[in-house]
Amino acid sequence: PQELATLVDKSFLSHRLFLAGREDSPFIIDYARASIDLANLKLVLRGRLLAKDRDFVETALAAGGFVPVNDLIDLYEDPPEVMMKKLEANLYYAKLLEMVEDADEVVRLTDFDRRSDDSLMEMLKGTKRISVGAEPVFAYLRARENEALMVRMILIAKLHNISPSS
Repeated sequence: PQELATLVDKSFLSHRLFLAGREDSPFIIDYARASIDLANLKLVLRGRLLAKDRDFVETALAAGGFVPVNDLIDLYEDPPEVMMKKLEANLYYAKLLEMVEDADEVVRLTDFDRRSDDSLMEMLKGTKRISVGAEPVFAYLRARENEALMVRMILIAKLHNISPSS
């Protein structure tokens, strides 16, 4: 199931980039590329924590983001401190650095998920200045998707009796 889910995610991200290219909107293309980068970074971090082999990560990474897939594959087997050093040139480095726990250089994946979603939602704020085109429609749909995700998370937490402070 995990392999299937990662392949579906990869196909979804690639197709979203394809559709963004067809729409020929620089904003939507940048959004799709940033989504690919953050999903790939999550995959690399999860793969490291779950001790997945390099081949699994290599087949699951989606191409088309701002960060080349080969760069992520090259740093996959590096120790955490070397990995962080290599990621300094990455535009997501500051977000990663915010999530590092103590000196152990361990990234909390729940924080990374939340902050990467926040980062993508922050990108959508730029569409408020655009009155005509695909961008406002895209931003509206993406905001509704985010609301549905939040409701789903709340319902799952209630189902499992998880307190709001957790």
